[in-house]
Amino acid sequence: MLVPLVGSVYFSANPPAPWWAWATDAFGWLSALAALALVKFRHGFLRQPQSRQRAWAVAAWLVHVGAFAVLMVILARQ
Repeated sequence: MLVPLVGSVYFSANPPAPWWAWATDAFGWLSALAALALVKFRHGFLRQPQSRQRAWAVAAWLVHVGAFAVLMVILARQ
């Protein structure tokens, strides 16, 4: 999604993409970086008790669902 957003700034006669598109893209990149960190440090993660692993997984889901809900509320108000 980064390529179309940057392209909309430099190569489009239309106005650039709205701020929420940039925020969504940034959230996606941060999420991907967190996933890569989890892969890199997977042995340490797997050494944690199952309850702590579950808490991390639930927290990750809640962050993603919460970000989606916030985005929907913001877009509904526009």
